[in-house]
Amino acid sequence: MLPGWFWVYACTSTDSNAPKSADADQDGFFSPEDCNDQDPTIFPGAIEIPGNDRDEDAARADAIDVTEIVRVIEKELRDGARRAGVDLGFQDVEIVLNLDESATADDIRALLKDLTEASPRLKAVDSDETGVPVPSFGLRAVGGECRVRFAGVPTGHEFTTLVLAVLQVGGYPPKIDEATNAQIRAIDGDLNFETFISLSCHNCPDVVQALNVMAVINPRIRSTMIDGAAFQAEVGKREIMAVPSVFLNGQLIGSGRMSLEEIL
Repeated sequence: MLPGWFWVYACTSTDSNAPKSADADQDGFFSPEDCNDQDPTIFPGAIEIPGNDRDEDAARADAIDVTEIVRVIEKELRDGARRAGVDLGFQDVEIVLNLDESATADDIRALLKDLTEASPRLKAVDSDETGVPVPSFGLRAVGGECRVRFAGVPTGHEFTTLVLAVLQVGGYPPKIDEATNAQIRAIDGDLNFETFISLSCHNCPDVVQALNVMAVINPRIRSTMIDGAAFQAEVGKREIMAVPSVFLNGQLIGSGRMSLEEIL
């Protein structure tokens, strides 16, 4: 894997009913080692082309150029802010690590290494804070507090959520109207949102992003994304049957797609 790239899990087999020994596309590799046995251009060892939503080397992931994604999203936000006459005043952001020796923690370290190398405004720091999921990491402006947290590896559909959170914690204004902004600022009470997701969930990012915006705007709100695959014991304990599932102060308040307006 080249510096600045990481894997977005994307490859899924299209031949789930085929025998395990099949080589339907006759590329010399058999299912399930060949994760798409209907396409002869996808096989272990093929040249991986980053960013094309195809998993040529059958690693069950497409390589993505982190630096390019950060640049594109940052440019979009800058252009929007400029049109609105907003001074961005971007601050350095600390990524606060609460990790263990698990495989998930190793994947988090690898992802954040790529991300911090992509931007000089990001710095990873270790923490022994208690009362937070482990492994996880939080985001804070330097001198601030962590109100946005990711428990698990936010790749797949959640990578854009991570980049947006980094930029918004650093000072980029969320794309919401002033009335909604004021409504969020007026919330009086300590709210701790936990959103259980899966990396293949199409509806999860919108919910996590909405709650992250609330946490960025109101200092009494916390938002944590939890990858159910990495916290299966907690999923079983809470009897979670669908994603996204949103908990507020430990109580389930909703499942499925929800807009920011619906949450408010």
